[in-house]
Amino acid sequence: RFGFEEGTPGLPLRLNSGETLTLRGTIDRVDTAVVREGSYLRVVDYKTGNAVLSAPDLAAGAQLQLLLYLKAALNLFHGHLAGGAFYQPLADPVVRAQNEQEARKKAQTQLRLNGVMLSDPAVIRLMDSGEPPVSLPGYLNKSGEAKDSDRLVSQAGIERLMALAEKKAKSLAEDIYSGAITRSPLVRASGRAECAFCEYQGVCRQDQLSREKLIRRFPKVSFSDLSGEGAKPGAE
Repeated sequence: RFGFEEGTPGLPLRLNSGETLTLRGTIDRVDTAVVREGSYLRVVDYKTGNAVLSAPDLAAGAQLQLLLYLKAALNLFHGHLAGGAFYQPLADPVVRAQNEQEARKKAQTQLRLNGVMLSDPAVIRLMDSGEPPVSLPGYLNKSGEAKDSDRLVSQAGIERLMALAEKKAKSLAEDIYSGAITRSPLVRASGRAECAFCEYQGVCRQDQLSREKLIRRFPKVSFSDLSGEGAKPGAE
């Protein structure tokens, strides 16, 4: 826990007004390890639902939790470098398969850690050295080098992702403090809006979303774009 009276310090966000907003939260799990000469850290957030870390969601400000958790943990564990940030599914998978072996394989895939991590083979192996890996996708090729994956980024890239999450959080906070309540729904390509579960749907008349002039769409971006590392050939 961070930011609570009985816990560790919160994550401060300096607003344009000069005020400081302190974020608080509860990180389900923090793992640390020493790799060569460096100390690394990862955060894991347990989810019973279908949570997938998405670059468009991060860019739109709709999914900031994991990267803010990672930043908060790094502030608490001084001297550590970012190793990764993940969602860990907890729900019992329901799969369609021809046999038990296929069912087990599909279920295992659905229970993998989902997020972004450092593109360092040593760090990847430390998180899962299995052949094949159990908790992670196969991020290493046969020669032991990191594959071209959109979810593998450099240390500088992870720093940029955390900075983006902080920037988005500041922007949202400043809108709230300024009283900005413009009806500008964030809508996915499927047509589902982020306000789908809001208690005040009737006030905003959600049935009119498709004709809303100030509608916002999720951007088509990758983690490589957001981390400043450009498109990766064959990236997953």
